[in-house]
Amino acid sequence: MANPPTLPGGLGKGPFDGLKPWQLVLTFLPLLLLAGGLIGGALGGGASAANLTLAKKPLPTPWKILAMIGTALAAAAAYFLIVGLISTDTA
Repeated sequence: MANPPTLPGGLGKGPFDGLKPWQLVLTFLPLLLLAGGLIGGALGGGASAANLTLAKKPLPTPWKILAMIGTALAAAAAYFLIVGLISTDTA
């Protein structure tokens, strides 16, 4: 099957073109935070965007994997920190 035509300047090319399956999995991993509502969705979406950027960087594979997992873990830690601060009873 032939690749779809692209426009000059790379227009028409999807953001996930050329990514390996493991890169897609790690890109979407932070979206599991969507279960946390608005806060989880915002953090998960931001971390997924960061992971997509990392997936396209010319880094060695082990470093790329560690960076993408670290991004997901940082987003999860930030989520639990924010939710913990919000739900703290001040009375």
